[in-house]
Amino acid sequence: MNDSGLQKNGNGTIRFLFENSIFLIAGAVVALVWANIDHHTYHDFVHIPLIGEHASDTEEGHATETVESSGHHGIDLHFLVNDLLMAFFFAIAMKEVFESLLPGGALHGRKKWPLPALATVGGMAGPAGMYLLLVGSLGMWDDFSRGWAVPCATDIAFSYMVAKIIFKNPKHVAIAFLLTLAILDDAGGLGILAVGYPQKPLEPIWFLLTATSMITALVFHKVLKLHSFWWYICIPGAMCWYSFNEAGIHAALGLCPIIPFLPHAKTDIGIFAMEERNRHDTLSEFEHWWKRPVELFLGLFGLMNAGVVLSSVG
Repeated sequence: MNDSGLQKNGNGTIRFLFENSIFLIAGAVVALVWANIDHHTYHDFVHIPLIGEHASDTEEGHATETVESSGHHGIDLHFLVNDLLMAFFFAIAMKEVFESLLPGGALHGRKKWPLPALATVGGMAGPAGMYLLLVGSLGMWDDFSRGWAVPCATDIAFSYMVAKIIFKNPKHVAIAFLLTLAILDDAGGLGILAVGYPQKPLEPIWFLLTATSMITALVFHKVLKLHSFWWYICIPGAMCWYSFNEAGIHAALGLCPIIPFLPHAKTDIGIFAMEERNRHDTLSEFEHWWKRPVELFLGLFGLMNAGVVLSSVG
Protein backbone atom coordinates (compact mmCIF):
# COMPACT_ATOMS: atom_id res chain seq x y z
CA MET A 1 0.00 0.00 0.00
CA ASN A 2 1.36 3.41 -0.93
CA ASP A 3 1.63 6.43 1.36
CA SER A 4 -1.59 7.99 0.08
CA GLY A 5 -3.46 4.75 0.80
CA LEU A 6 -2.07 4.59 4.34
CA GLN A 7 -3.00 8.21 4.92
CA LYS A 8 -6.51 7.61 3.60
CA ASN A 9 -7.00 4.55 5.82
CA GLY A 10 -5.64 6.47 8.79
CA ASN A 11 -8.01 9.36 8.21
CA GLY A 12 -10.88 6.92 7.80
CA THR A 13 -10.08 5.28 11.12
CA ILE A 14 -9.90 8.62 12.90
CA ARG A 15 -13.19 9.71 11.31
CA PHE A 16 -14.84 6.44 12.40
CA LEU A 17 -13.66 6.95 16.00
CA PHE A 18 -15.04 10.48 16.15
CA GLU A 19 -18.32 9.88 14.30
CA ASN A 20 -19.46 6.77 16.18
CA SER A 21 -19.02 7.78 19.85
CA ILE A 22 -16.14 5.31 20.26
CA PHE A 23 -14.41 7.51 22.85
CA LEU A 24 -17.54 7.55 25.01
CA ILE A 25 -17.83 3.76 24.80
CA ALA A 26 -14.12 3.30 25.55
CA GLY A 27 -14.24 5.66 28.54
CA ALA A 28 -17.24 3.85 29.99
CA VAL A 29 -15.63 0.42 29.55
CA VAL A 30 -12.36 1.55 31.16
CA ALA A 31 -14.25 3.08 34.10
CA LEU A 32 -16.33 -0.05 34.62
CA VAL A 33 -13.30 -2.35 34.57
CA TRP A 34 -11.14 -0.04 36.71
CA ALA A 35 -13.82 0.50 39.36
CA ASN A 36 -14.34 -3.24 39.75
CA ILE A 37 -10.62 -4.03 39.92
CA ASP A 38 -9.64 -1.27 42.34
CA HIS A 39 -12.48 1.02 43.35
CA HIS A 40 -10.35 3.11 45.72
CA THR A 41 -7.82 4.21 43.10
CA TYR A 42 -10.65 4.89 40.65
CA HIS A 43 -12.47 7.05 43.21
CA ASP A 44 -9.25 8.92 44.06
CA PHE A 45 -8.59 9.55 40.36
CA VAL A 46 -12.08 10.86 39.65
CA HIS A 47 -11.90 13.28 42.55
CA ILE A 48 -8.35 14.55 42.06
CA PRO A 49 -8.44 18.16 43.37
CA LEU A 50 -7.45 20.73 40.75
CA ILE A 51 -8.28 24.10 42.31
CA GLY A 52 -9.10 24.90 45.92
CA GLU A 53 -9.86 22.53 48.77
CA HIS A 54 -11.60 19.29 47.88
CA ALA A 55 -14.17 17.56 50.05
CA SER A 56 -12.49 14.17 50.42
CA ASP A 57 -14.94 12.63 52.88
CA THR A 58 -17.40 11.44 50.23
CA GLU A 59 -19.02 8.14 51.06
CA GLU A 60 -17.47 5.07 49.45
CA GLY A 61 -19.49 3.66 46.61
CA HIS A 62 -20.56 7.07 45.35
CA ALA A 63 -17.75 7.77 42.92
CA THR A 64 -20.14 9.39 40.49
CA GLU A 65 -21.53 11.89 42.99
CA THR A 66 -21.58 15.38 41.54
CA VAL A 67 -19.56 18.04 43.31
CA GLU A 68 -22.40 20.35 44.20
CA SER A 69 -20.63 23.64 44.67
CA SER A 70 -17.29 24.62 43.27
CA GLY A 71 -17.29 27.55 45.65
CA HIS A 72 -17.37 25.33 48.72
CA HIS A 73 -15.52 22.21 47.60
CA GLY A 74 -13.06 23.57 45.07
CA ILE A 75 -12.78 22.07 41.61
CA ASP A 76 -11.87 18.43 41.14
CA LEU A 77 -11.54 16.39 37.94
CA HIS A 78 -15.14 15.16 38.17
CA PHE A 79 -16.48 18.72 38.35
CA LEU A 80 -14.23 19.88 35.50
CA VAL A 81 -15.58 17.20 33.16
CA ASN A 82 -19.23 16.98 34.25
CA ASP A 83 -19.96 20.66 34.81
CA LEU A 84 -17.54 22.56 32.58
CA LEU A 85 -16.40 20.47 29.60
CA MET A 86 -19.84 18.90 29.12
CA ALA A 87 -21.27 22.40 28.69
CA PHE A 88 -19.87 22.32 25.15
CA PHE A 89 -21.65 19.03 24.43
CA PHE A 90 -24.99 20.43 25.54
CA ALA A 91 -24.30 23.63 23.58
CA ILE A 92 -23.93 21.60 20.37
CA ALA A 93 -27.11 19.66 21.23
CA MET A 94 -28.88 22.99 21.77
CA LYS A 95 -27.60 24.16 18.36
CA GLU A 96 -29.29 21.20 16.68
CA VAL A 97 -32.54 21.85 18.55
CA PHE A 98 -32.47 25.56 17.66
CA GLU A 99 -31.62 25.01 13.99
CA SER A 100 -34.45 22.49 13.61
CA LEU A 101 -36.86 25.38 14.28
CA LEU A 102 -35.50 27.42 11.35
CA PRO A 103 -37.05 27.32 7.84
CA GLY A 104 -36.29 23.93 6.33
CA GLY A 105 -35.81 22.36 9.75
CA ALA A 106 -37.59 19.27 11.00
CA LEU A 107 -39.62 21.28 13.53
CA HIS A 108 -40.32 24.41 11.48
CA GLY A 109 -44.01 25.06 10.94
CA ARG A 110 -47.10 24.00 12.84
CA LYS A 111 -47.71 20.95 10.66
CA LYS A 112 -44.31 19.35 11.21
CA TRP A 113 -43.86 19.12 14.95
CA PRO A 114 -47.11 17.60 16.46
CA LEU A 115 -46.55 13.96 15.36
CA PRO A 116 -42.85 13.72 16.35
CA ALA A 117 -43.64 15.68 19.53
CA LEU A 118 -46.31 13.17 20.55
CA ALA A 119 -44.02 10.28 19.65
CA THR A 120 -41.25 11.84 21.74
CA VAL A 121 -43.53 12.25 24.76
CA GLY A 122 -44.48 8.59 24.47
CA GLY A 123 -40.87 7.57 23.94
CA MET A 124 -39.84 9.35 27.13
CA ALA A 125 -42.88 8.71 29.35
CA GLY A 126 -43.09 5.02 28.41
CA PRO A 127 -39.59 3.98 29.53
CA ALA A 128 -39.77 6.26 32.59
CA GLY A 129 -43.13 4.76 33.56
CA MET A 130 -41.84 1.20 33.13
CA TYR A 131 -38.79 2.06 35.24
CA LEU A 132 -40.92 3.49 38.07
CA LEU A 133 -43.29 0.52 37.87
CA LEU A 134 -40.37 -1.89 38.21
CA VAL A 135 -38.81 0.08 41.07
CA GLY A 136 -42.14 0.21 42.90
CA SER A 137 -42.87 -3.47 42.39
CA LEU A 138 -39.44 -4.39 43.81
CA GLY A 139 -39.97 -2.20 46.88
CA MET A 140 -36.97 0.02 46.03
CA TRP A 141 -38.81 3.32 45.59
CA ASP A 142 -36.86 5.30 48.18
CA ASP A 143 -33.47 4.25 46.80
CA PHE A 144 -33.99 4.28 43.05
CA SER A 145 -37.06 6.32 42.07
CA ARG A 146 -34.92 9.39 41.24
CA GLY A 147 -33.35 7.46 38.38
CA TRP A 148 -36.55 7.69 36.30
CA ALA A 149 -34.93 10.09 33.81
CA VAL A 150 -32.17 7.68 32.78
CA PRO A 151 -34.26 5.54 30.36
CA CYS A 152 -35.61 8.73 28.72
CA ALA A 153 -32.29 9.49 27.05
CA THR A 154 -31.65 9.19 23.31
CA ASP A 155 -28.22 9.60 21.71
CA ILE A 156 -28.54 11.49 18.42
CA ALA A 157 -25.25 10.29 16.91
CA PHE A 158 -25.89 6.65 17.86
CA SER A 159 -29.46 6.80 16.50
CA TYR A 160 -28.17 8.21 13.21
CA MET A 161 -25.49 5.51 12.94
CA VAL A 162 -27.99 2.65 13.51
CA ALA A 163 -30.54 4.18 11.14
CA LYS A 164 -27.94 4.45 8.36
CA ILE A 165 -27.08 0.77 8.79
CA ILE A 166 -30.74 -0.26 8.62
CA PHE A 167 -32.03 2.04 5.86
CA LYS A 168 -28.80 2.53 3.86
CA ASN A 169 -29.97 5.81 2.25
CA PRO A 170 -29.06 8.78 4.53
CA LYS A 171 -32.05 10.71 3.12
CA HIS A 172 -34.62 8.00 3.91
CA VAL A 173 -37.81 9.47 5.41
CA ALA A 174 -37.56 7.15 8.42
CA ILE A 175 -34.12 8.56 9.27
CA ALA A 176 -35.45 12.11 9.16
CA PHE A 177 -38.30 11.13 11.50
CA LEU A 178 -35.95 9.30 13.87
CA LEU A 179 -33.57 12.26 14.02
CA THR A 180 -36.49 14.58 14.72
CA LEU A 181 -37.42 12.38 17.68
CA ALA A 182 -33.81 12.45 18.87
CA ILE A 183 -33.68 16.25 18.66
CA LEU A 184 -36.93 16.64 20.59
CA ASP A 185 -35.73 14.07 23.10
CA ASP A 186 -32.57 16.11 23.62
CA ALA A 187 -34.68 19.21 24.22
CA GLY A 188 -36.78 17.32 26.74
CA GLY A 189 -33.64 15.93 28.36
CA LEU A 190 -32.23 19.42 28.80
CA GLY A 191 -35.43 20.46 30.54
CA ILE A 192 -35.47 17.39 32.80
CA LEU A 193 -31.85 17.92 33.78
CA ALA A 194 -32.46 21.58 34.60
CA VAL A 195 -35.71 21.13 36.55
CA GLY A 196 -35.57 17.60 37.92
CA TYR A 197 -31.93 17.41 39.00
CA PRO A 198 -30.86 20.71 40.55
CA GLN A 199 -27.40 20.75 42.09
CA LYS A 200 -28.52 22.68 45.16
CA PRO A 201 -31.54 24.70 46.36
CA LEU A 202 -32.68 27.04 43.62
CA GLU A 203 -31.55 30.67 43.94
CA PRO A 204 -33.58 32.57 41.29
CA ILE A 205 -31.74 35.87 41.86
CA TRP A 206 -28.89 34.52 39.73
CA PHE A 207 -31.20 34.36 36.70
CA LEU A 208 -30.72 38.11 36.46
CA LEU A 209 -27.14 37.37 35.45
CA THR A 210 -28.46 34.79 32.97
CA ALA A 211 -30.66 37.44 31.38
CA THR A 212 -27.74 39.87 31.33
CA SER A 213 -25.59 37.33 29.51
CA MET A 214 -28.29 36.80 26.88
CA ILE A 215 -28.66 40.55 26.36
CA THR A 216 -24.86 40.85 26.08
CA ALA A 217 -24.79 38.15 23.39
CA LEU A 218 -27.59 39.94 21.54
CA VAL A 219 -25.60 43.21 21.64
CA PHE A 220 -22.50 41.41 20.36
CA HIS A 221 -24.58 40.08 17.46
CA LYS A 222 -26.86 42.95 16.48
CA VAL A 223 -24.91 46.04 17.56
CA LEU A 224 -21.20 45.19 17.56
CA LYS A 225 -21.51 42.65 14.69
CA LEU A 226 -18.92 40.35 16.27
CA HIS A 227 -18.33 37.21 14.23
CA SER A 228 -15.88 35.06 16.23
CA PHE A 229 -17.64 32.62 18.54
CA TRP A 230 -14.88 33.17 21.12
CA TRP A 231 -16.43 36.55 22.03
CA TYR A 232 -19.72 34.86 22.79
CA ILE A 233 -18.25 31.93 24.72
CA CYS A 234 -15.69 33.84 26.78
CA ILE A 235 -17.93 36.72 27.92
CA PRO A 236 -21.71 36.08 27.83
CA GLY A 237 -21.10 32.31 27.83
CA ALA A 238 -18.95 32.49 30.95
CA MET A 239 -21.48 34.77 32.63
CA CYS A 240 -24.34 32.40 31.82
CA TRP A 241 -22.42 29.31 32.96
CA TYR A 242 -21.57 30.97 36.28
CA SER A 243 -25.17 32.08 36.79
CA PHE A 244 -26.42 28.51 36.32
CA ASN A 245 -23.78 27.16 38.68
CA GLU A 246 -24.77 29.63 41.39
CA ALA A 247 -28.53 29.39 40.76
CA GLY A 248 -28.60 25.64 41.33
CA ILE A 249 -29.27 24.66 37.70
CA HIS A 250 -26.80 22.09 36.40
CA ALA A 251 -23.85 24.12 35.11
CA ALA A 252 -23.42 21.80 32.11
CA LEU A 253 -26.45 23.57 30.62
CA GLY A 254 -24.84 26.97 31.11
CA LEU A 255 -24.09 27.74 27.44
CA CYS A 256 -27.51 26.75 26.11
CA PRO A 257 -29.33 30.11 26.64
CA ILE A 258 -26.82 32.06 24.53
CA ILE A 259 -26.76 29.65 21.54
CA PRO A 260 -29.78 31.24 19.75
CA PHE A 261 -28.07 34.65 19.96
CA LEU A 262 -24.98 33.65 18.01
CA PRO A 263 -25.03 34.82 14.36
CA HIS A 264 -26.50 31.90 12.43
CA ALA A 265 -27.77 30.83 9.04
CA LYS A 266 -31.38 31.63 8.17
CA THR A 267 -32.27 28.08 7.17
CA ASP A 268 -31.59 24.54 8.33
CA ILE A 269 -30.25 21.99 5.85
CA GLY A 270 -30.62 19.01 8.18
CA ILE A 271 -28.78 17.40 11.05
CA PHE A 272 -25.36 15.99 10.10
CA ALA A 273 -25.75 17.35 6.55
CA MET A 274 -22.40 17.36 4.74
CA GLU A 275 -23.20 20.75 3.18
CA GLU A 276 -23.08 22.30 6.65
CA ARG A 277 -19.28 22.12 6.51
CA ASN A 278 -19.37 24.90 3.92
CA ARG A 279 -21.25 27.26 6.21
CA HIS A 280 -19.21 29.91 7.98
CA ASP A 281 -21.70 31.68 10.19
CA THR A 282 -20.68 31.98 13.85
CA LEU A 283 -22.90 29.15 15.08
CA SER A 284 -21.68 26.73 12.41
CA GLU A 285 -18.04 27.65 13.07
CA PHE A 286 -18.64 27.03 16.76
CA GLU A 287 -19.78 23.49 15.99
CA HIS A 288 -16.98 22.90 13.47
CA TRP A 289 -14.34 23.87 16.06
CA TRP A 290 -15.78 22.03 19.07
CA LYS A 291 -17.24 18.91 17.44
CA ARG A 292 -14.16 16.72 17.80
CA PRO A 293 -13.01 18.04 21.20
CA VAL A 294 -16.52 17.29 22.48
CA GLU A 295 -16.13 13.65 21.42
CA LEU A 296 -13.01 13.52 23.62
CA PHE A 297 -14.95 15.21 26.44
CA LEU A 298 -17.58 12.47 26.11
CA GLY A 299 -14.83 9.90 26.56
CA LEU A 300 -13.79 11.64 29.78
CA PHE A 301 -17.44 11.82 30.82
CA GLY A 302 -17.75 8.05 30.44
CA LEU A 303 -14.54 7.59 32.42
CA MET A 304 -15.78 9.87 35.22
CA ASN A 305 -19.26 8.40 35.57
CA ALA A 306 -19.43 4.76 34.52
CA GLY A 307 -17.42 3.33 37.44
CA VAL A 308 -20.24 1.20 38.87
CA VAL A 309 -19.11 -1.47 41.30
CA LEU A 310 -20.95 -4.59 40.15
CA SER A 311 -20.33 -6.44 43.41
CA SER A 312 -23.03 -4.18 44.90
CA VAL A 313 -25.69 -5.73 42.65
CA GLY A 314 -28.01 -8.07 44.56
